[in-house]
Amino acid sequence: MAGESRDIAGMKKEENEKEEMIVLDARVVDVLHTRAFRAQLGNGHEVVAYRRPVGVEMASLNPGDRIRVRISPFDFSVGEIIG
Repeated sequence: MAGESRDIAGMKKEENEKEEMIVLDARVVDVLHTRAFRAQLGNGHEVVAYRRPVGVEMASLNPGDRIRVRISPFDFSVGEIIG
């Protein structure tokens, strides 16, 4: 247990943060960069969705493509593309 950071509830912070993530379906509206996109959620809210760099080249995304975005409940303006 030495070296592990814990929150008030006694859970490891990494576990707590993963439980609080929100996964939503979205549609790509605009390409901002090779790994950054403007995406629109089903409720009309727009977020900047990004892809983490990976060793294998991923398929390109174009406006109109459907994606799944993982968003933190603390910042609804940015999300990570997970599929």
